Amino acid sequence: ADGQHFEEQGRQLAALGQHVEQVAEAVREKADIQQLEQQGRQLASLGQQLEQVVEVVREKADGQQLEQQGRQLSSLGQQLEQVAEAVREKAERLNIEKALRGYALHHQRSGVSKEEVAASSAGIEGWAAFFDEADGQHFEEQGRQLASLGQQLEQVAEAVREKAERLNIEKALRGYALHHQRSGVSKEEVAASSAGIEGWAAFFDEADGQHFE
Repeated sequence: ADGQHFEEQGRQLAALGQHVEQVAEAVREKADIQQLEQQGRQLASLGQQLEQVVEVVREKADGQQLEQQGRQLSSLGQQLEQVAEAVREKAERLNIEKALRGYALHHQRSGVSKEEVAASSAGIEGWAAFFDEADGQHFEEQGRQLASLGQQLEQVAEAVREKAERLNIEKALRGYALHHQRSGVSKEEVAASSAGIEGWAAFFDEADGQHFE
C-alpha cells in the first residue's frame, strides 16, 4: 500500500513537473515576445531618429543647393547687368554720333562737337531723331532709284532676249537654207522641221565656226 502511495505521488510529481516545464516554456516565450517587442520599440525609435537625421541632412543639402543656385543666379545677373551696361553705352555713343551727323547735315558743316550739339535747342536726342528721319528719307529715295533702275534693267533684258530670239531665228533660217541649198525659207517651215529652230541655229553656229576656221 505504501509503495502504491509513493508511486501515486511520483506520478503526481511527474505531472506537476511537466506542468511546471510548460509554464516555464510559456514564461520563456512570453519573455522572448516582450524582449522582441522591446527591441521592436527600440528599433522604431531608432528609425524615427534616423528619419529625423535624414530629414535634417536633406534640408541642409537642399539649402546648400539653393545657396549654390543663388550664387550662380547672382553671377548670371551680374553678367547680364554688364552686358546691359555695354549695350546702353554703345547705344549712347551711337545716338551721339547720329546727333553730330544730323547737326552737321542740317548746318552744312563738318567738325561739330558734342558740346555744341548738346547746347543747341534740339539737343542730342533731337538731332539724333533728325538724322534718323533724314537717313530714312535718303534710303527711301535710294530705294525708289533702285526700283526705277531695276525696271530699266528689266526692259533692257527683255530687249536683249527679243534680240537674241530674233538672231536665233535668223541663224536657224540661214542654217536650214545652207543645208538644203535653198533660199527664201520661212520661219514656219524651219520650226516644223525635225531639228526645229534651236537645232538649225546650232547647225549654223557649227557651220559658221568651221567656215571661220
